[in-house]
Amino acid sequence: MGDQKNPNDKRVADAQRAHWQATYTQHPQMYGTEPSEPARHAAEVFRVAGASTVLELGAGHGRDALFFARKGFTVHATDFSATALEQLTAAARGIRPRRPDHDHRPRRTRPAAGSSLARAGCRAGTVPT
Repeated sequence: MGDQKNPNDKRVADAQRAHWQATYTQHPQMYGTEPSEPARHAAEVFRVAGASTVLELGAGHGRDALFFARKGFTVHATDFSATALEQLTAAARGIRPRRPDHDHRPRRTRPAAGSSLARAGCRAGTVPT
């Protein structure tokens, strides 16, 4: 049962992609630049738990992904909208990662060379279908 593909899955994914592409094209930065309250709370929970990497599904233009990166987490961000992720990439320019509050050792990451998101400790990608 779990191995069967639903023929509607691709149609639903395509519809979601089109919706979010249009939304982020028409309303850049629609959620603002301040991190959400859930992201603020999660960052503290992650820090206490000793986490160093965050996977954000549905990152949009990246307000929370960038917040996590500024807090020192390595971030992997995905979204249906390539436009939203382009906005995230542009917003990441100039961000420099800092060590997480809970870890004062130098850390090594392997982001894509030269990428703004890499310098922010953040990777972005669209959701595959």
